[in-house]
Amino acid sequence: NNAILELPGLGGSASFANDINEQGTIAGISSLNGDPTLRAVVWHNGQIIDLNQFLPSELAAQGWLLSYGISINDAGVIVGYAINPTSDQTAGFQLTPVPVPAAVWLFGSGLVGLAGLARRRM
Repeated sequence: NNAILELPGLGGSASFANDINEQGTIAGISSLNGDPTLRAVVWHNGQIIDLNQFLPSELAAQGWLLSYGISINDAGVIVGYAINPTSDQTAGFQLTPVPVPAAVWLFGSGLVGLAGLARRRM
């Protein structure tokens, strides 16, 4: 399908698609209204999902934010980039879809590097 799709955003001024898989799920970035920080998102069946809702609460409490959805494969595994503005650290992340009844999209987080492999931004 070569149609141009208008993707809904999270209310801010920026949304960007970075990758699409065979199922039509798109990984990308969107901003919230009034917040310049970008957030990792996916679009599935015309709906936007902020991937930060799957960030474990202890990591969110430490200031981590999933900010860039870079790629998604045909199995639905998403990789991206996370930041922690409070500690000036960056890390990669991986989110893996968990199959559930009625095709509800939930993700188990396999966060890479947030516990010990985080790098300080230069």
